[in-house]
Amino acid sequence: MGFRDFQLFNQAMLGKQGWRLLTRPESLCAMVLKGKYYSTCDFLSPTRKKRSSATWRAILHGREVLKRGLIKRVGPGNINVWQDNWIPGLRSLKPVPWPSPGVEQVRDLFIPGTRTWDTELVRNSFLTLDGAEVLKIKPSERADEDVLAWAFEKHGAYSVRSAYRMLKEDQTAMTMANSSEAMSSGTERAWQAVWKIRVPPKVRVFWWRILHNSLPSKAELKRRHVEKESHCEVCGDPDETLYHIIFSCTVARKFWGEVKNLKEL
Repeated sequence: MGFRDFQLFNQAMLGKQGWRLLTRPESLCAMVLKGKYYSTCDFLSPTRKKRSSATWRAILHGREVLKRGLIKRVGPGNINVWQDNWIPGLRSLKPVPWPSPGVEQVRDLFIPGTRTWDTELVRNSFLTLDGAEVLKIKPSERADEDVLAWAFEKHGAYSVRSAYRMLKEDQTAMTMANSSEAMSSGTERAWQAVWKIRVPPKVRVFWWRILHNSLPSKAELKRRHVEKESHCEVCGDPDETLYHIIFSCTVARKFWGEVKNLKEL
């Protein structure tokens, strides 16, 4: 019926408070909190103190949402290529680590003296899809510094709706990753429904294996100590779960978009 998960929705709402502290540092609330909790650093840096107020603890809880979706929009390029979030086309918001000598800051990828990408250098410095997403970014010619923005809205401003959607997707992916545990009777009925679908047997078996999380995703292989890394080599997401492969990966989203277009014809 569309009811929200209130814990996730509350965290998304708290993220809005953190966004205001971040974007309105001159407000009275921001100045008071800064003076008490993070006078020597920025809002994203301080850790939780033992005697913090309930209000500050709640704001820090919401800050975790911000850290997940904040991105730096490219201006002069004073951005760490491998550690900062700066590529909006990737779910991980940063590229997969790749041996690329001499490339540490985003400005190292510009043609010297300009804010134009050195296309050949970009393609040689990243995985194919990562490089393609980098080249889609248009660095600002006027900005004096790289600007913080919310990655999941085109206008760059934080919204509770997109933050909640992000948290819900993460929760669903985690649930699918743990779905190999004992099944409830209600879940068993879902398996029975799969077997009644009028499709070739191999398709039913394929979906049965997905629902039981028995396909070798990198996240599952890492959990079983087969792989050391679990990132998606296609889009760079830090956890290649089955949910990610089928629904939220860059290629998967394009596939379902095309399926939707075909259904509308």
